[in-house]
Amino acid sequence: MDELQEILEDFLVEASELIEQMDQDLVELENNPEDLELLNSIFRVAHTVKGSSSFLTFDVLTELTHHMEDVLNKARKGELQITPDIMDVILESIDAMKAILEYIRDYKSDESPDIDIEPIVKKLDAIVNGNFGSGETEMEEEKKSSVNLDEISIENVDELDLDSLPSEELDAILNKLVEEVNKEPS
Repeated sequence: MDELQEILEDFLVEASELIEQMDQDLVELENNPEDLELLNSIFRVAHTVKGSSSFLTFDVLTELTHHMEDVLNKARKGELQITPDIMDVILESIDAMKAILEYIRDYKSDESPDIDIEPIVKKLDAIVNGNFGSGETEMEEEKKSSVNLDEISIENVDELDLDSLPSEELDAILNKLVEEVNKEPS
């Protein structure tokens, strides 16, 4: 076994153990949401997993853990109360972390697993930004952020803030522009 493979195996064992511990601690935190020592312990575990996954360039795991760590940090500082709904999102994050580790273990690969963390990351960000549970459904949020394709043309596309648009909207805009270019006489 070469050195890199050994490091990977050690990471998988340690990360799996840490995540299992975090999972158990989160269940205990549900019963005792004011336990700051327990919350600090959960935060340290998330921080350790984030650091290790970053070192090994497991970017999807690093990103997910980073966003979860942001939520935990706000709770540690007393800026956020862990409600049952917030706990559900954190536990959903843990499940995704486990799935990512399984993928790494099964495929011995640092390539991005076929696990879409974007919905979870959006929920974690909404929690951090105080927008979680604001009453808007996901469909209402999508409608609010949608651009009107009929108003987009090659001449005005540079006026859009493309960085803030979801990938689906970017694809739709690109397809519309390609159609527009193909319709123009050469």
